[in-house]
Amino acid sequence: KESSSFEDFLKSAKVKIDSYSLDTKMKLRNTNTVNHLFKLAEVRYISASIVDVKGDESRGMISLEVVMNKVKKVIPMAYQVKDGTIMAMGETDVLDFGMDKAFAAFVKKCKGVHAGKTFSEVGLRFALKFNK
Repeated sequence: KESSSFEDFLKSAKVKIDSYSLDTKMKLRNTNTVNHLFKLAEVRYISASIVDVKGDESRGMISLEVVMNKVKKVIPMAYQVKDGTIMAMGETDVLDFGMDKAFAAFVKKCKGVHAGKTFSEVGLRFALKFNK
């Protein structure tokens, strides 16, 4: 999308993810995550948009507003621009989105596979093409 500024371009980015179409490159992990986390919590879609930008056309911080399970959270993400691609990374916690019961069921289901340790923190990242 063409924008008048780098910040406007970033703020125009929006995404809606179908959580049931998750692809982690492992069939069993996909099944367990979808069936024992997202479906149990009745979370079909996750939406996100950039609401604030602090930085320039090389690096900085963005605030990503994520809506999941009818809960809205703003997640800070560092970004850098390389070869016309904006790459951003951050972290969130599924428990911040009111998914305690579903996460507990997910932990129980994955106990053997995860050696009794399942973390609720989730890394977030995205890449977005940018042309000056």
